[in-house]
This record gives sequence, C-alpha cells and structure tokens, in this order.
Amino acid sequence: LIVRLCPQAHEAAIGVTAAKGRFVRAFPFHLAELNVRTAPFATCCTCDAHATDEGLVRALFADLGSHRKQRQRAPRQICGFPPICLRLNSLLRKNRSGLQAMTKNWTAIKGALSGFSRVQLLGLVQDLYRADPKNQDFLHVRFLISSEGSDISPYKKRIKAAINPSRWDAPIKYREARRAISDYNKARGHLDETLELMFYYVKCGNDVTLEFGDMDEAFYDSMGSMFGSLVKKITAQSDPELKALWLDRLDKEHQRVSDTGWGYGDELEDHLEDLRASQA
Repeated sequence: LIVRLCPQAHEAAIGVTAAKGRFVRAFPFHLAELNVRTAPFATCCTCDAHATDEGLVRALFADLGSHRKQRQRAPRQICGFPPICLRLNSLLRKNRSGLQAMTKNWTAIKGALSGFSRVQLLGLVQDLYRADPKNQDFLHVRFLISSEGSDISPYKKRIKAAINPSRWDAPIKYREARRAISDYNKARGHLDETLELMFYYVKCGNDVTLEFGDMDEAFYDSMGSMFGSLVKKITAQSDPELKALWLDRLDKEHQRVSDTGWGYGDELEDHLEDLRASQA
C-alpha cells in the first residue's frame, strides 16, 4: 500500500508520527512502510484509487486490523496486503464522492506545476527539449524568430521524407506529411509559412510524378486536396498582393504537371480558376 496524505490528515486519520518527511510502520502486523507526500489523498498501488475524505481514510485503516488473519493466509500480491485493495474498492463503490479514479489531463498537470519555481519550470522545459527532436522544432519555431520569420526547414524535411523518400520503393506516407504541417501550426501557425509548407507538400508530390510517371488515384487525390486547401486559404485573405503572388507561383507549378494523368492537371486548373475569380 502506498499512502499519500497531508501531515494533518495523517495525524487525524492514522495517528502516526513523521520521520524525515516519511511515515513509517505504525501497525503491529508489519504493514509495509508508508511513502508520504504532501497531497491530500490516499492511493492504493494495485487498484489505483484514492481517498480524499477523512472519514473514508479512517474507515480504511480501521479495517486493516480485522483483515490481519486474512493477510496471513492470502498469497502475497503487488501491494503486499490484498485486503486493502478489496476494502478500497468496496469504499469506492459505496462513496464515489470520496474515492475516485486518478485522472490524467491538463487540469491535473496544471495543478502539479502550480507550485513550481522559475528554475524548476526551466528544468522541465529543458528535459522536454532534450527528450524529442520534434519538441526542439516546436520550441525553435515558437521562440527563435528572425526578421525573415522562423526556420521551417525541419518541417519541410519531414514532408519530403514522407512524400518523396530517398528510397524509390519506400511507401508514401501522406498522413506523416500532413502531420508535419499540423505540428507547425500548433507551434506557430504563421499564415505565410503555413502556405509555404502546403505548397511544398504539392511540389514534392509533383516531383515524384514527374520522375516516376503516373501514380495511383490516391496519390493525385491527396495532391489535389492539398492544392485545393491551399487555394481556399489564399482566397479567404483580403490582401490582393498576396493573391497575385500566389497565383503566379501556383500557375507555374500547375504548368509542370498540366499533362499528368487521372485528370490531375485539370483539377489544379479548376482550383486556379477559383483563385482568379476571387481577385475580381
């Protein structure tokens, strides 16, 4: 059993004393050492439930004495005292307000971080930074911004690796390429850079079909869908210079694949007509 209670609750509900911040054995039947932290609940390491109500905690520990003989006969389990788990689950069924399953969400994390100092928060961010290259890309894009914008090259590399991998027989991973764009939007989401990544997605796909010939229908559906989303995002803007700039770039890209099969070139032309119409 692992018990976590505030010191006041321990004094009231259990009646044991503290030794260097940890409550030790206080029962004649050799209860395992109690690991104590400053949190107002008790939790069982087997059933993963915790108690916040003092009365229920009292009932839990008062019940230990009656289960002493059962413990001696029962096989040893994870917590070393199986009846505790049974009792805790019983209390859970009887009183949902006092006992509840441990929740894992942002609210719980926010509460855990609320007492952190500036140094502790910096240490946590450093650990996250070192844990995964994607976390590094996130923080670089979010905070390291020059007069020319942020460095989106890591996201471009992910798109190219997914759409136009170095190995000719490697599968195309459309979802991974789109996730790169989504990850960038979560990190910064600047309009110009988002448009650039969407355009790069299509460009990488066009490079593939120009090198290897006609692809399957799913390939052109994905490229056409991204091209259409790119055009919609541009037409939604009120900046005429932005529209003119992108119309020129998209038209040149369309010319590269205008004769491609599966009606791909025609689909891109239809999207371009929508962009031209928005300029009127």
